[in-house]
Amino acid sequence: MVYFLRLILIYVVFSLCPYDSYGQSDSAVFAIPKGVKPIIGKTNYTRLLDTQLGYREAVAKKDSDQIGEVCYLLGKRYVALGDYLAANQWFFRSLRIREPKGYSEAVGKVYTRLSENHYIANHFKEARLYARRALINHQHVHSLRGLVSSHMVLSGAYERGYECYKEKDKRKAAIYLDSAYYCEREVLKYARAMEPSSELANVYTIFSARYSKSDPVRALHYAHYALAVYTKQHDYNGIFNTQLKLVTIYTRQGKFDLALAALQKAQKLAKEHQRLDFLHSIDLERVSMELSQSKGQWKEAFQHLEKVHTYELAALSTDRDGSLARLEIEYETQKKELLLQSKNDELARRNQFIVLISILLLLTLVITVVFFRLFQKNRRISRWNAGLVSEQNHRVKNNLQVVSSLLSLYLNRLSDPMAKQAVEESQLRVQAMAVLHRKLYDGEQLVKVNLATYIPDLVDGILQTYGFGTLQPVYQLQPIWLHVDRSVPLGLMINELVVNACKYAFTDTVTPSLSITCKHEGSCVLLTVADNGPGFSEDPTTSSFGMWLIAILAEQLDGAYEFHHHSGTTFCLSFNG
Repeated sequence: MVYFLRLILIYVVFSLCPYDSYGQSDSAVFAIPKGVKPIIGKTNYTRLLDTQLGYREAVAKKDSDQIGEVCYLLGKRYVALGDYLAANQWFFRSLRIREPKGYSEAVGKVYTRLSENHYIANHFKEARLYARRALINHQHVHSLRGLVSSHMVLSGAYERGYECYKEKDKRKAAIYLDSAYYCEREVLKYARAMEPSSELANVYTIFSARYSKSDPVRALHYAHYALAVYTKQHDYNGIFNTQLKLVTIYTRQGKFDLALAALQKAQKLAKEHQRLDFLHSIDLERVSMELSQSKGQWKEAFQHLEKVHTYELAALSTDRDGSLARLEIEYETQKKELLLQSKNDELARRNQFIVLISILLLLTLVITVVFFRLFQKNRRISRWNAGLVSEQNHRVKNNLQVVSSLLSLYLNRLSDPMAKQAVEESQLRVQAMAVLHRKLYDGEQLVKVNLATYIPDLVDGILQTYGFGTLQPVYQLQPIWLHVDRSVPLGLMINELVVNACKYAFTDTVTPSLSITCKHEGSCVLLTVADNGPGFSEDPTTSSFGMWLIAILAEQLDGAYEFHHHSGTTFCLSFNG
């Protein structure tokens, strides 16, 4: 069985995929043309290192087809070294690249290899599964070579199934055996249709190995068929291997004379054509050992066994020396490549840094220009808006002065005291807003007014109007800047409070006094207006229009207020400033 597996591997290596990515035949060690002196081929480790270099080159080129092929070749190299796990990993990498592109002979080759590996590992179901996938790919592309190889491995998988079930389930075993024979016939059919006919000889050789134990007669027939084809093709390597196979078959049948004759022919062929390398020498000595052992010639068998060990040690020594030399070359090559790559990376990083700095400088310059232009534009807009707001405040102030003057003229024509009082109060309210806009126009801030200067101007104007110009109010004012939208209702509220004080508090008091406090407490503004009048005798919130107006203005400020009547009247207001 081991010999049969070995022959299957040899067949796939030398027949299914005869050329690797370097253009050299995998069978160059054995199939040497006539007249050319034989040489010992590359060792398995050397082939692996060469293929690994090819893989790096393919990755550097980013050629997916080449990467897929080199992954397949790496799987073959690991199979030759006996590392089937690593081989399967590389085969699956090749599949991930090749299979999405559709059915192809290349995909079929990979599945064939996977089937063989599982066959060797006695995984019958997996071997059959991958063999069928290989067959499907080869059928789609009509590859005779692929059909031969896929039917070959499928036949082996069915035969393995027969071996597994022949004792447990004879019916299933019979089905597997029938399937194996069917695949065998398909192999022969497609192999006979191929050119050159050496492919058919390879098939005969494999079938000869397959039946060497179970059916020696059939194995002998297949060996003679293969020998006839090799002889016709002048394939001395095939003739040599077939003669060795005949030695094994005859030895197992006890036909020692025929076995000896076949052995002598193989020795003569090797001597005449100088075909012996380590592997051929090992095979020749091994079959000689088996023949001598079967004949009971133990001394000769031991001598042949010693030669086998000698050749194996020589092969291992050659393989070791070649591998060490190759590793040294590979080390030096990789060191130079790494040094060159390091320099290239450093140069690339330097260039990237220069480009990045240049881009940043250019970007900084562009941003600076853009922001400078935006700054100029915004400054012009700000100046224009400031002028508009200032002009607006000036016009509003003038318009309010005009309204105040009209009210003053209208006041002089009235004779009704109540009407005069109403117009006079309205005039004071207009003047309160006019004072506010004058402060905005004269101040540095366009939409905010400083209450510390606005309140005294407003109060002094009201006192002058009502004849209390000599009264000196007590101010406790913090410099609070309030927006015009909130300053207007606050100014009108102070106007109403001071007017009420002049009308009701100061007239009944010998020494009138007025105190106004405005300060911040946290986020709130607190306003307090107090006089020393007699106070209110009724609800201040409903006694007059002025009090009603104060309530509305407090609501506009979202504030809360209250009156206290103790030694005069005190008004307290709090709102968010």
